[in-house]
Amino acid sequence: MLSSVQSPNLGFLGTPNLSRLSSSFLSSSLVRRHTPEVLPGLSKPFLPTVEDEKLPPKRRSSHTLLPPRKSSLRPNEASFRASQLMHEVPLRRCSFGQAVLNGMNVLCGVGILSTPYAVKEGGWAGLSILLLFAVLSFYTGLLLRYCLDSEPGLETYPDIGQAAFGTTGRIAISIILYVELYASCVEYIILESDNLSSLFPNAHLSLGGLELSSHRLFALISTLAVLPTVWLRDLSVLSYLSAGGVIASVLVVCSLFWVGTVDHVNLHSKGSTLNLGTLPVALGLYGFCYSGHAVFPNIYSSMEKPHQFPMVLLTSFGICTLMYAGVAVMGYSMFGESTESQFTLNMPTDLLASKIAVWTTVVNPFTKYPFSV
Repeated sequence: MLSSVQSPNLGFLGTPNLSRLSSSFLSSSLVRRHTPEVLPGLSKPFLPTVEDEKLPPKRRSSHTLLPPRKSSLRPNEASFRASQLMHEVPLRRCSFGQAVLNGMNVLCGVGILSTPYAVKEGGWAGLSILLLFAVLSFYTGLLLRYCLDSEPGLETYPDIGQAAFGTTGRIAISIILYVELYASCVEYIILESDNLSSLFPNAHLSLGGLELSSHRLFALISTLAVLPTVWLRDLSVLSYLSAGGVIASVLVVCSLFWVGTVDHVNLHSKGSTLNLGTLPVALGLYGFCYSGHAVFPNIYSSMEKPHQFPMVLLTSFGICTLMYAGVAVMGYSMFGESTESQFTLNMPTDLLASKIAVWTTVVNPFTKYPFSV
């Protein structure tokens, strides 16, 4: 009987202008205490209609500590209205090119410096492991997309863990994921500290009774310098930072080829075919080259056209694999069994190309850090 009576709404307050004013006032006063999905309820009838009662209940997001929200694949008008009320800038979607830049920046990182050393540890035959990891990583990236599309509301790895194994799976996946990302952040700070300390070994700071060596000083400076980048949450904006990271990686590759072909720093080493004793070291280094899956859900969710995600993966993996293989072959051919853990340590320090390579390795980690936070 109640369903046949038209339910009251905020329109009874009077004129349309007064109605809009009252709705805006109530919405703005409640926006701090309610989630965006609750706000549209102010303009809905107080009692459900017959059609609403027949609809199946909507699936709530698997975020246990956050308010339920819809999948990012569909624009959420309620969130957009709430962002307008709170004077926030709405997030923009990434184009195909921006997604490719983000993917390449995540994949082609500091691991490219160690690929010649990986060939030294595993031999020439170990390069097949690099190609195998590339194929497996590309395929698992596609599987990750299918997992995110299997149910509405799945956006992150913890969401997938809860959908598969419940709350236990969510907690386990969250621990593994955040430990990996935290370790990556620590790695980048240590890498920056080591690189800058090698360039300025006599740097130190004495402030009162506080003594900071060059490593600790540059670790502190690197942390402060990278701090503003972690405030950027829009991947379409971060794509410009990714472009800088991709350019830095390309400069490192070009510097190595320049030293070998133009400056003729080439030992013409034949090397070994297969080293079974140190092959596990090569496995770890090759696997590290494709450790970007933790960021793939964010890239996929930020895309303007999510159906282009497979092509984004193919482009990113294809270009990065060519760069990895080229650096591995060129570096090991040049330095042979004397190859260091980073090929920049083998490059003559008096050459301009060597200085460019060293400074780009200093800049490169700054472009990776925001994706690990």
